[in-house]
Amino acid sequence: MKGIIIGDIIGSGYINHPEPTLDIQLFNPQSSFTDNTILTISTADALLREKNIETSMKEWVKKFPIAGYLPHFFEWALSNKAYLELEEEKIAITRISPIGFASSTLEEAQNKAEITSRIINHTPQCINTSRVCAGSIFLAKQGESKKTIKTYVEDTLKLKLAKNRADYKEDINRHTICSDKFIKLIFASFLESNDYEDAIRKVIYFGGPTNTLASITGGIAQAYYKHIPKSLIRKAYSRLSPDIFNIITEFEKNYFPS
Repeated sequence: MKGIIIGDIIGSGYINHPEPTLDIQLFNPQSSFTDNTILTISTADALLREKNIETSMKEWVKKFPIAGYLPHFFEWALSNKAYLELEEEKIAITRISPIGFASSTLEEAQNKAEITSRIINHTPQCINTSRVCAGSIFLAKQGESKKTIKTYVEDTLKLKLAKNRADYKEDINRHTICSDKFIKLIFASFLESNDYEDAIRKVIYFGGPTNTLASITGGIAQAYYKHIPKSLIRKAYSRLSPDIFNIITEFEKNYFPS
């Protein structure tokens, strides 16, 4: 799961700044965890403690109120409302990744992702995107090939991933997080990568909400490659509070031991 958090932190330093090269300094003075990390941790905490995910989400948002949340979501998190009635497209996909690591079957990963997604997101596209992201992490964790994962994504979402990642280079700020465009960027970066770090570099190249793109890509890449350079782990962990670090450590001990 740490691959999600590290991706978020690295990506936070390049939001809306597409890079002309893959040879970038991964960590810079702006690198810090964002709402992606807090929402991911809230899901991991719920899975570890068998807590209600909605309750866990609100607890963690209140604990870390300054993390770049969308205004309507933050207002909901501080309220007593059970469901967010607005379609905040970013939220679901950025917090379901732990489900892929913790699930025992593909069906479980997909079903739990859908249930979790519906707390915030009600559109079929966002729900399907959440199911696919959790399912892909599960398949990667199980050691399935990139070809199998690619086929799963294409068949489930009824879309065709381009053969060349460069085909996706355009102004992605016009697209929503749950759109096919973002899914294509995430999986193209993963499928063409050689290791975890390469996947992160490739997705940051596109610009846009790089913290979100890199956090999701990072989760899939960690599940598949099973290794993240220690230097990246050390630099990312130095930016985390002890309670976040403790959840990551306990979660990986239970669901993704190295």
